[in-house]
Amino acid sequence: MTHHMSLERLWRTHPWCVMGAIFCLFSGSSVAQGVPSVAQLLNLTGNFVQQFVDRFGEVVCVETVSQNTLNPKGKIIFKQDTTMDYQVQVEVKDNTLMVHEAVTPQRPGRKSKHVPLLVTEGFSTLLLIFHPMFQGDFEYTVIPPSGDSAPGVVALHFQHVHGAPSPSVLRLRGQDYPLDLQGTAWIDERSGAIERIVTDLTAPMTEVGLRVFHSDVSYMPNRFGESSRTFWLPVMAEMDAESLHQHWQNFYRFTNYRLFSAKMEIEIPKKP
Repeated sequence: MTHHMSLERLWRTHPWCVMGAIFCLFSGSSVAQGVPSVAQLLNLTGNFVQQFVDRFGEVVCVETVSQNTLNPKGKIIFKQDTTMDYQVQVEVKDNTLMVHEAVTPQRPGRKSKHVPLLVTEGFSTLLLIFHPMFQGDFEYTVIPPSGDSAPGVVALHFQHVHGAPSPSVLRLRGQDYPLDLQGTAWIDERSGAIERIVTDLTAPMTEVGLRVFHSDVSYMPNRFGESSRTFWLPVMAEMDAESLHQHWQNFYRFTNYRLFSAKMEIEIPKKP
């Protein structure tokens, strides 16, 4: 890999009935008493993600990205920091989910023509894996609580069904390669809110030499002014990708959230 690698999130529609597939897959599952079933969690978190889709476009924030290239010993050999005004619009139309990012650099980082960097799009919306439109493409398992489990939070393991349409792809030299992802989401058992989601590849992608793709995104609730609505928004994320000869680490921070408002001024010329 000598060119930059771009990891993009593409949200596609599927021709089958997703909710029917979920029912068939989990109707016979059972978990320990007091822990929500997989079907209950998917219903809750599906509703939560739909609210996220409706509200995420109503806010803007500042995104700070640190892109690092590492040598085989894990030492940073190139670093680029960029601060941007950041807004995401999520659109559902004709059974298709589309993610549109708008970024305006505040202080563009220095560029290098010789050092490839990891470029991502739609990364803050990783939790859209749990949108009802895509739940049928994954298998889910509730992870039994342990001694260090947070009260009221359930860990749900997910794994992409190999061969099913993938909501995430690797774009390399203009070609898309679907990602088979597995991971864990930590979900509030009452509201279905996703507090954190971690993903990894189910297996190395030998066809493109991608050995590691790890991501970790955390979300927190926000309120603005006297609004009674709660906005769950990304606050911190990291991504680690490793090929046969290159290693990248990206770190993200989302701060200064505020409600988006568009102001229009119309000037009417005076009559002579």
